[in-house]
Amino acid sequence: MSAVASYVREREGEFFVGDTQVTLHSVIAAWKRGDGPERIRESFPSLPLVAIYGAITYYLERQGELDASFRATEERLTAHQVMVEAQHPEFFADMRARLAARRAESHEDQPEHPAR
Repeated sequence: MSAVASYVREREGEFFVGDTQVTLHSVIAAWKRGDGPERIRESFPSLPLVAIYGAITYYLERQGELDASFRATEERLTAHQVMVEAQHPEFFADMRARLAARRAESHEDQPEHPAR
């Protein structure tokens, strides 16, 4: 096993960074959005910076295989979300309305930018 491989562990069919509960998918999704390792560490303070670099390297060495695994996970989660929302449509409609109201309220609290 390479030193880089020690930064990622597979448990119960999911890849995690070291012994943490942070998934490799979460780290790589942030990295693909353009977050650098230092920024990723701000989001996941339980991860040492070296583990983040190791996780990215691990991903790059196995990109095709891991992208397929990530897609399969996303498809399962999407199917599950659709099923749960179909079982509880009123709950999700209420939550979406509350979230929209909160966002609108939050935008009202922000000062307007002066015209230049």
